[in-house]
Amino acid sequence: MKLRPLVACSLFWISSLVAAAEPEVAFLREQVSVTTRYGVTGLPPGTRVTIVSRHGSRMTIKSEDQQFDVSADQLTTDAEAAPAAGGFAARRQDGTGSTNP
Repeated sequence: MKLRPLVACSLFWISSLVAAAEPEVAFLREQVSVTTRYGVTGLPPGTRVTIVSRHGSRMTIKSEDQQFDVSADQLTTDAEAAPAAGGFAARRQDGTGSTNP
């Protein structure tokens, strides 16, 4: 009978380790330029990235095989806001401010 609390605590501890091991996903709120050994790569708003580590207001993120630092305000964890960020950038580049093609 005394074993049940121990088992419950162990299961909780194991589940928290599994949750901590899952990478945190975020999305770029604005275009980010990354310098690589092959040149400069532009990542558009809405690009899905993985947060590798946090350093105060800076974060190390990874997209595909590229790892780089960005400021925290360049990211969102809101998956619904990510496509909107991409659409806003497209409208801004278009110069019309319109959502119509």
